[in-house]
Amino acid sequence: MLDEVTLTTSGMSNRERVRPNDNQDFDLDDYLREKSGLESESDSNSVDEESTNRRKYGFWLIFVAIVFIYFMNPLGQFERFFGEGDNQLTEISVPEIPAPVVPTQQSIPVSNNSQEQAFEAFEQSGSFLDYATALRSFDITDDLSVSNAQALFDRNIPLDYINVLEESDLFDDLSSAGIISIFDNNIPQNYLNELGASDLFDEMSAAGIIGLYNRQVPSEYVLAIGQTDLFDEMSGNGLISVYNRGIPVEYVQALASYDLIDEMNANGIISLYDQDIPLEFVEALGAADLFDEMNAAGIIALYNQDIPLSYIKAMGDANIFDEMNFRGALALYNQGVPEDFYQDLSNRGIEDIEFRDVLRLFDAN
Repeated sequence: MLDEVTLTTSGMSNRERVRPNDNQDFDLDDYLREKSGLESESDSNSVDEESTNRRKYGFWLIFVAIVFIYFMNPLGQFERFFGEGDNQLTEISVPEIPAPVVPTQQSIPVSNNSQEQAFEAFEQSGSFLDYATALRSFDITDDLSVSNAQALFDRNIPLDYINVLEESDLFDDLSSAGIISIFDNNIPQNYLNELGASDLFDEMSAAGIIGLYNRQVPSEYVLAIGQTDLFDEMSGNGLISVYNRGIPVEYVQALASYDLIDEMNANGIISLYDQDIPLEFVEALGAADLFDEMNAAGIIALYNQDIPLSYIKAMGDANIFDEMNFRGALALYNQGVPEDFYQDLSNRGIEDIEFRDVLRLFDAN
């Protein structure tokens, strides 16, 4: 028989000795259930306390968040300082600020004052920096690199001479080598100005102007040729060829007055002159008012085919063609279409037709 029973329970630090002789009615199962109930109640109380603490922390976090949002809200701040009133905000008119206009490169031309200031600055300092700045004020040298500007500076090319080249209106752009070449050939200012006034050259090169001057093409000849407005484009070499061929200014002026040739070049006028095409023939072609556009090759072809001028005149007087070229005129003449057939078509009210239509009508007739 056991003298004592020692029980050790979880969560207790002391031992309890139970003497069964002290209480005859002691029930071990009831005792264990009682102890277990006490421990469950203790654990439940601990959980309830932890849950309460969490709710408190959550409440304070929500409260702090609400206060933060309130004070950081611009509307809340506005109402805080100006009052809620009827919850309507007074409109504040803010003038519209126009966007700044950024000028393009074309809208910022270099003024004459700026050019004069650049000239004066260089005259006072003589520095390369002021020289290069002045070069930028010219249209013909505004794209020069620093090394090209340095080449002009080292050769002592005066800014006044570059200004002469600019005002001649002959050049779109000039390289430093071109400017130096023109300067070294001592081309006078009046020669440059008269060539520019001729309005003959679409774009003159340094080699072209040097060639004209060294071949002694008179500026008066260039000016007279340009005033005829016969040439669409003319180069320096082309004009040298015209001058060396000995074509008189009067011949060029006569061709221009006939209103026949739409675009003439140097080779075309030299061909007409070398083929001895009479000016009377060219004048009659122009007077017929038959050809929309005519070039030198067409005039030469018509003249060499011995087409009578009366035949050309009959075609023009009928006024039935929409467009006519020298090939069409040659085809009609070679097919034997008579002069009076054109007037017959005109009397029938036929107009704005091509030479092929005339051939069909003539064959059907």
